[in-house]
Amino acid sequence: MDLSIIIPVYNTDLEKFKNCIKSVMEISAEIDYEIIVVNDGAKKEFSIEYEKYIKNISCVVYLKQENLGVSSARNAGIKISKGKYIMFVDSDDKIYGKRIRKKYIDLDADIVIFNKEIISNKKKIKLMEFDEKEGYIENKKVIQEFISKNKFHNPFAQFINRKFINDNEIRFNTNFIQGEDALFNLTMILKKSKIYYSEEVIYKYNLDYSTYDNRWLNYPKEVFNNFKYLYYEKYKALDFIENRKKAERELNCQYVNALFSYSLNLCCNEYKKYEDVLDDMSKFMKKIKIKKESNYLNLKKNLIKNKHWNIMCLISKCRKLYRNCKNL
Repeated sequence: MDLSIIIPVYNTDLEKFKNCIKSVMEISAEIDYEIIVVNDGAKKEFSIEYEKYIKNISCVVYLKQENLGVSSARNAGIKISKGKYIMFVDSDDKIYGKRIRKKYIDLDADIVIFNKEIISNKKKIKLMEFDEKEGYIENKKVIQEFISKNKFHNPFAQFINRKFINDNEIRFNTNFIQGEDALFNLTMILKKSKIYYSEEVIYKYNLDYSTYDNRWLNYPKEVFNNFKYLYYEKYKALDFIENRKKAERELNCQYVNALFSYSLNLCCNEYKKYEDVLDDMSKFMKKIKIKKESNYLNLKKNLIKNKHWNIMCLISKCRKLYRNCKNL
């Protein structure tokens, strides 16, 4: 078996699910592949439709479990996979199956990274993962870009060598609500993995920012703990790159901006019920060191560090009003 495509599904619209499966089935006949559909506890009416659609597709392996989350579903798919490489696809996304060629399967690589197309607010963006020509890419370069530029943060548009992750016992962290993809990828690249980069665009990713916002609103403590954990893992990974000082500065600037954005989201929604988490954000912000940065970045840091939640609340309402007017 050349390739195992793992697709977790949970209450995805049937037409989107069908389109996802159809896009995978465009993969060339020269590649021996299997599609592993993991039903992560979808509602009965959805499950019936999924099973009805895939029952006559011979390359589909169907697995059903209780609702344990996408990380658990992907891990379950890894466990039963047979391919040389594994590929993860979300059930509401598509791939460009015709662009997947046998030459990528024949590579001697632990990870093959492709480019992706991102659809956000009906706008199509071609995302080039690295500013490199096609070929093997230095592991330290990937770690540097991961930390300083948020590159290679999700599990899509890549082939992962099944033997490599099994030998290193790499799996998705099922305790994570957000950030599990980045943590999974970081774990892989820290294992001195052999990485090949292709300029081919093979994945069409539907980006919905409201998903991230809703997680912060519904599980603020858990998501913030995940957020901090990933920061410290990235900080430890600084030891593996050459220009540590520059990467540390870029990492800290990213996290100041991210904290500001997420805290605005909480402040916009009756911030007093999130005060415990906002206080934790304030304590964490004090630990992030930024020097000689823009006044705007320092302002963001000081607003959170000094707990100016009333001002943050006003800014968040203005931002919301601006976005609503922009969408009219």
